[in-house]
Amino acid sequence: MLAHGISGVKSHPRVETPALLSLYQAGRLNLDELITNKYRFEDINQRCQDMKEGKNIRGMVIYTDADR
Repeated sequence: MLAHGISGVKSHPRVETPALLSLYQAGRLNLDELITNKYRFEDINQRCQDMKEGKNIRGMVIYTDADR
């Protein structure tokens, strides 16, 4: 599968996603610093509100087994 990103760059998600995950797990790709806020699943509405207000650019919703 070939995907085109916003910039028109071609990518291969089936190959690149596992490679990026491996780099992250090995500590060679620091994605944590890109997250502006973390939200519990029950706070998802607050995440949306914060995004609208410009308080949250790259928020992450944390799911747990209890959220299933």
